Parts: sequence; C-alpha cells; structure tokens
Amino acid sequence: MTMTMPRIAHAASNWWALALRGGVAILFGLLALTQPEITLAAIVVILAAYLFVDGLIAIMAAIRGIREGDRVDWSH
Repeated sequence: MTMTMPRIAHAASNWWALALRGGVAILFGLLALTQPEITLAAIVVILAAYLFVDGLIAIMAAIRGIREGDRVDWSH
C-alpha cells in the first residue's frame, strides 16, 4: 500500500502522538529494567494505564480521520 501526500501530511501533523507513545514505551522499559523488585501487579497497572491512553489516542485519530473524510482503501 502506498502512502499518498495527504496521508503523509496527516501523519506528520500527529507527530506528537507518536512521540508521546514512544516516550511512554521507553520510560516503561527503563522502569522494568532498573526496578526488578517491582511486583507483577505494579507492572500490570502501568501497562494498563499505557494501553488506556494509547487506546484513547487511537480513537481520537480515528474520529479525526472520519471528520476529515480520510477513508482506508482495503482493496489493495
């Protein structure tokens, strides 16, 4: 699937969401490496919070795409 110029521009306009997602993932990884005594329950809570925020960002991006009339062509 090739990306058209409007899709590239749209992805570039949401750079902050990708950067936020990557930053949180890096922090989570560093926490897991530097604090091995953290219990499994704490890691599950952190992961759940991350996934919740990531899901909200994905929903916001989908709604923005619908409003802008951006449709995915799955025929390719």
